[in-house]
Amino acid sequence: MKSEKEKNTIAQLTEMAGRVDEARKWKNLSEYLLFLRHKKAYVFAEPYCENQVVLDYGCGHGYGSFLLAQKAAKVFAVDINREVIGECIQRYHADNLFFGTFEPEMPLHFEAGTFGVAISFQVIEHVLDVRGYLNELKRLLKQNGILILTTPNRKHRLFPFQKPTNPYHLREYSLRQLAKDLNAVFDSVIIYGVTGTDEINSVEFARINRSPFKAYVKMPIKRFLGPRRSESLSSKMIHINNTRKAFGLEKESFGQYSVCDFSILKGNVEKGLDFLAILRKQ
Repeated sequence: MKSEKEKNTIAQLTEMAGRVDEARKWKNLSEYLLFLRHKKAYVFAEPYCENQVVLDYGCGHGYGSFLLAQKAAKVFAVDINREVIGECIQRYHADNLFFGTFEPEMPLHFEAGTFGVAISFQVIEHVLDVRGYLNELKRLLKQNGILILTTPNRKHRLFPFQKPTNPYHLREYSLRQLAKDLNAVFDSVIIYGVTGTDEINSVEFARINRSPFKAYVKMPIKRFLGPRRSESLSSKMIHINNTRKAFGLEKESFGQYSVCDFSILKGNVEKGLDFLAILRKQ
């Protein structure tokens, strides 16, 4: 018969093996830590979703929707990418989990007040009509229902007046602008931050590679000329070498990191890599 200490050791090794297996899916440490940061938001949302009918708006690859389905009464997970939703349907199976697609900027085919909780992580920065997006999610919530959303903190990514370097981001938010947009639709708004350890944050800052030259010279030229003409082979090789230096760890070592290395900031939220907002329909 195994002692309690032996059982705990086995449990820890099993958990570590699971982390390593999960980590092997990613090309480098930076990508894996970004995944863990996004997963942290879902872990934070779990208690809010217990026994609730939940909407995951912009569910992406569905891992978070599946996580929430362990606690929720039902989870309806939707995304605009039909191919990704097809993969979700093949990969994740639960009697209370339903995947589907929707058209951008169009109302969803649910009645008003359907959901107790709506989740929308890393979506608002992609949306053309922010007011319409927020109003639609508010319409779908029950009275006293909550929306939880996340978005990158531009303070750590961009300089003043700089456009997003991610070509799919229409905007990136400061705390002040995010609060303004959210308060325009919801009466109750709380904004937290999501951060990692100093080591993890340094990897993210290396990935972003923020510099005035890149912000005000290189990126505008790249937008004007197009990426193939503006980026020479030599600059690509420099980028590859720098990436290897910054993230050159064996994938097996990724398993030392977990969502526990990230935390939710309820004060000094601007230190967060992401903002996490909790909005209530009153």
